[in-house]
Amino acid sequence: MSSGLFTIVVPAHNEEAVIERSLRTLCNQVTTCVLDIMVVCNGCSDRTADIVRSHAAADPRIRLVEIAQGSKPAAIRAAFAAVSASAAFVAVVDADVVLSADAIEGLATALEGPLPLIAAPQIDVDLTGCSRVVRRYYAVWLSQPYITAGVIGAGVFAVNSAGLERITALPDTMADDTWARAQFARAERVTSAGTFTVFPPRTLRPHVRRRARIVIGTRQVAAMRKASGRWPDPHPTPTTTDAIPKSRIARATRADQLTYWALQKSADLLATWRIMRGRTGWVTDVTSRVSEPTS
Repeated sequence: MSSGLFTIVVPAHNEEAVIERSLRTLCNQVTTCVLDIMVVCNGCSDRTADIVRSHAAADPRIRLVEIAQGSKPAAIRAAFAAVSASAAFVAVVDADVVLSADAIEGLATALEGPLPLIAAPQIDVDLTGCSRVVRRYYAVWLSQPYITAGVIGAGVFAVNSAGLERITALPDTMADDTWARAQFARAERVTSAGTFTVFPPRTLRPHVRRRARIVIGTRQVAAMRKASGRWPDPHPTPTTTDAIPKSRIARATRADQLTYWALQKSADLLATWRIMRGRTGWVTDVTSRVSEPTS
């Protein structure tokens, strides 16, 4: 059982469709930690900030930070600058991600100790409403060793106070979680108890656009790693406290494998095209963001 101040950073750019769900999930965590939920609205032009402000008025655990620049790395840096010196743990959670009720407690338990550590819960993928092509892609993606061993990132990562010192200088990259993971050696990466659920794009074109964004971010981090000559490989198998059950890994068919290859190749080509034309800005998928009634 862990205790201490746990700051949860939620970067949010025009997330009015999902921000209430995110806040509800975070506020309902079953944990002995003291929660500090910091939503950083960056360049929002919708009702995201108003929704957060309303919830913050009713729950002192929630606070709103607003910056004019629409940039996830800038939002995370602003949050890190606002983290209390007494915080024992800090997590970065995407606004469209859903944590299980025990996820924060699991992270706190996994991150205890004086040594720098980074952790994430086990990933779950909600394919509700996704097309057959997207489902085929994830039948293979979920069986990749990088995923089955426990992915650090993909929407959630957390560090202890010692680990925070390594990531406060987050650069402008589309792969913030990959960059953060690269600052830690294999033995310093932990898969914690609990789960986090991601919601993939539901149709083909948004899926390829999102994968291209990920490819661009991965290439950015690879270039930084090569230039530094010292970062650990961000992708090796992490230490895991609870391996993902084999029952969660679908048996991929030949059609699944061909679909996966075709979509990966399409994303690679699109990423190259965008880089050549300097179009490497953030692309948000709207197909997986379903509006909920505001309270």
